[in-house]
Amino acid sequence: MDKEPPLASLWGWALVLGVMGFFAWRRHFALGAVITLLAAVRVWSFHLELADPYVGPAILHEAGRSYVVQAYTAMAVCGALHLGGLTALLRRRHRLVEGAA
Repeated sequence: MDKEPPLASLWGWALVLGVMGFFAWRRHFALGAVITLLAAVRVWSFHLELADPYVGPAILHEAGRSYVVQAYTAMAVCGALHLGGLTALLRRRHRLVEGAA
């Protein structure tokens, strides 16, 4: 377990990347896409560790089921923040188009 990040670090990264993605999407489409790509690489690399047939069971054995559940929950929260920012951008653009018509 010495190679895996502690839960506080995992949640910290997820929240920082999620909030950055939320505001990036609200600001500009391209900025949101770049931040989402960076977050996706980070999340996917950690998912690959958890899903690895050799490393995953070792993490589950050493850290316990709650670590894995919280890791995936942190990833989901990060994704939800990105989707929330994208939704806000699309709604704002939709309102601008309706207002111009």
